[in-house]
Amino acid sequence: MVRTPDEKALRHRQLWIAWGLSAVSGGLMAASMPSFDISLLGWVALVPLLLANQYMPYKSAKILALPFGMIWSIAVHNWYPDVLGPVLGYVLMVVVGSYYATLVGLGAALQRKLPAPVNLLALPVLWSAIEFIKYIAPVVEDWWFVWLANSQWRFPPALQILSVTGLLGLSFLLMLANVASAALVWRAWREHKIDWSGSLALGCVIAVMAWGAVTIPPPPANTFAIAATADLAKQDPNIKNHRQTSSQIEGPYANTLEMSQALFNVNAELTRQIADPKVAFVVWPENEFADAGDKRFIGQLGTLAQQVGAYIVANVVWRAPTGRYNAALLVGRDGQEVGRRAKINITSGEKEGGYVAGPNQFPVYETPYGRVGIAVCWDRHRLWITRELARAGAQSS
Repeated sequence: MVRTPDEKALRHRQLWIAWGLSAVSGGLMAASMPSFDISLLGWVALVPLLLANQYMPYKSAKILALPFGMIWSIAVHNWYPDVLGPVLGYVLMVVVGSYYATLVGLGAALQRKLPAPVNLLALPVLWSAIEFIKYIAPVVEDWWFVWLANSQWRFPPALQILSVTGLLGLSFLLMLANVASAALVWRAWREHKIDWSGSLALGCVIAVMAWGAVTIPPPPANTFAIAATADLAKQDPNIKNHRQTSSQIEGPYANTLEMSQALFNVNAELTRQIADPKVAFVVWPENEFADAGDKRFIGQLGTLAQQVGAYIVANVVWRAPTGRYNAALLVGRDGQEVGRRAKINITSGEKEGGYVAGPNQFPVYETPYGRVGIAVCWDRHRLWITRELARAGAQSS
């Protein structure tokens, strides 16, 4: 089919409009995520992109979704270059953005093939199913992609579904709300009618949120806060200059006194900034700032805990007879060590750097705020580790 210049110009204009809508969706989704924290946007963020797919049904939904995927990925994975290096970091941001776009493209293609009203479930089911596969499949289960459900971390009514379905159920509800809202807007605009299947789907989502709101448990009489520092200081060139050579992919651990002191100083200052009577625990990042047996730095850590009146969880190198561990160290408000636990799910880079996996032991420590379990970073990628801590009696970890 030969198109006239006017038709070509119209198609180009339509494509730019569709890409613009896709970019708006990317911005809205990014704004719903942690650090921006406008959680409610997660329920409608994809509506502009889904309308763009309806506006240009003859165009690949994956291509239309690329601006959405790229903007979302760059906004939430901007730490990749700092941790993995500029080249690999930026490449991975693009790869993850393409992954998000591909999921939307596959879901939209499936939706076009299914009859109404079943087609409304195509993208929600596909998205949550692939998230589930990624969560349990070897190798990819450790890839750190932001989940759709992460947008709701500060919206308690939505979080109640986690006790029933886990993250996948919340991702399904978020995607269903977006698909249903887009169906309602499209039919009202094009046909001036109500899309009853979309209304029913959206009503189900609202009902689940209402259930979540009324089932939120009452807060305990004595509440407290857990604060965290995120410094990326291990990637700071001025601090890295203090190191000796290390082969760790995440960056060098503190293997000189100067580097240990520099890392401590950064986190100590951040800890003092967030100190508050309501802050019961301060969790430091995974920076292996010192040896667990180095009294000089562990003593400074204990003094800091006394000064701020909070428990501090720091990441240290634990040299045991059975090997060198990447460990979490819990220091009490009295400045004394409460306990430690070695990281079990270590990375390939840590293995190259001489670390060994910690034993399958799950100690739990009594505090005035309840029983506490501790872990390090990638341990959270193994659901069984969290379950074992819960079985051991941990009320928080």
